[in-house]
Amino acid sequence: MIRGTIKADGLAVMRVEIDLAANPSKVKVVAAFINETLGNSVGFTESAGPWSPETLQKIRDLRDAFESDLARHLLVQREEMAEPSLPSGLGELLTSGAPQV
Repeated sequence: MIRGTIKADGLAVMRVEIDLAANPSKVKVVAAFINETLGNSVGFTESAGPWSPETLQKIRDLRDAFESDLARHLLVQREEMAEPSLPSGLGELLTSGAPQV
């Protein structure tokens, strides 16, 4: 092994893998050690946590945002499914504002 000082002065997350189907959920991050002076990466590392409660809450918020986007594009919303209700009885007909004959 050769010892020395790494030439990194920063860290940047490059990839995040989230498995919400696992119990407990698994989150793995790949990060790069960056040398801003040279403008390049000098190494990579992986981590599976432990993650703070704040980070885990943000992951749940991100999941919720993805689900909302997907639902908006892929699912028929309840409002779209509802048929307009028509008066069904004489009382409803008389109080509904429908033209009376």
